[in-house]
Amino acid sequence: MTKKKPVFEESLAELEKLVQKLEGEIPLADAIAAFEKGQALISQCETQLQEAEQSVKQLVHSGSEDLEEFSEEPFF
Repeated sequence: MTKKKPVFEESLAELEKLVQKLEGEIPLADAIAAFEKGQALISQCETQLQEAEQSVKQLVHSGSEDLEEFSEEPFF
């Protein structure tokens, strides 16, 4: 069975739940475990955001090349 990559929104929602849990009174061991899980989720979210940023940059770059090619062509 293949483990699917977490969706950004799911990771963010889980992170928000962990923050709420940590804002309450919980045992120290549980707080440390929640903090570690939160750090991993933050890392996942940052990676996904960086990947999305690269995709957008590539799309913008390829779109600007298409516009340059189009503008160089004669209109008639």
